Amino acid sequence: MNEYAPGESLNSNTVIGQREYGSSEVISTYNRLEPRLGLTYSWKNNSINLGYSRTNQYLHLIANTALINPISIWRGSDNFIQPTQIDQYSIGYEVELKNGISLSVESYYKMMDNLIDYKDAAELVLNEELEQAIIAGEGTSYGFEFLLSKPQGAFKGWLSYSYTRAFIQTDDGNESINDGERYPYYSDRPHNIQLNTNYQLTKKWSMGLNFVYLTGAPTNAPNQVFVIDGITVPYFPERNAARIPDYHRLDLSFTLKSRIRKTKKNNDRWVLTLYNVYGRDNASTVFFSRGDDGPAQPFQLISIGSFIPTLTYKFDL
Repeated sequence: MNEYAPGESLNSNTVIGQREYGSSEVISTYNRLEPRLGLTYSWKNNSINLGYSRTNQYLHLIANTALINPISIWRGSDNFIQPTQIDQYSIGYEVELKNGISLSVESYYKMMDNLIDYKDAAELVLNEELEQAIIAGEGTSYGFEFLLSKPQGAFKGWLSYSYTRAFIQTDDGNESINDGERYPYYSDRPHNIQLNTNYQLTKKWSMGLNFVYLTGAPTNAPNQVFVIDGITVPYFPERNAARIPDYHRLDLSFTLKSRIRKTKKNNDRWVLTLYNVYGRDNASTVFFSRGDDGPAQPFQLISIGSFIPTLTYKFDL
């Protein structure tokens, strides 16, 4: 394991030596408290919830979308990467309405210390000196969620909408991303709508519907190019200043109770599922081609699924 000059950035120029650890030798140890507090006040069909929690994350997910198939790297906390500490505050309100319908609204504010991101032009794949490619920063996240649910009856289901934001600011005194200004984190997807319903058409037939809409994830996109010694070099503006297209999908299902097996439970059924009914090409990753002149243009999307019908037979033993 590399050793670096104290107070300096972690890169190949600040390596001052190396240290070897034995197979059973402890590299680093972290012990932290995780206090939690929850309060609920109820009256009639109403309730208010207050909450606070502190958690520590000792395993870090470092996402990489530079390859055709997105690759994620897990890295444990060590001498260079401290655990991410998260403090979250929340408040919520819930009310039971008529006909078994409930309504809840909850908001939260989250502060994160030692949140991990990768440096500009970082190499993450097969990098044995990963600490040189990442940098820690301070993150903030906030938002609210609206949930309307009906869990009982011939028609049941739920509808939810959430608005959430997540930002990070990285500046360790020697290096920074985005000139030390905060920018959207990779989990920053403001709008999230989900509808899930089930309707009992007859004693034998039922129909399900699932709809999902999600704001596209932040990504980096060049807005112009420079030609240096005959080589075209793309210029990327602020970190995560662009977004991939929004994600949305509609699924349908039809269930028919069957009597192929005559059992006491009599819960055999055929299920026809139509995934992504209107065949939306939802992008996972956007790639950019290098043109002869002008900004690089997106030329390929990795799509998640297409229209997929499936027929399933289910039974309970």
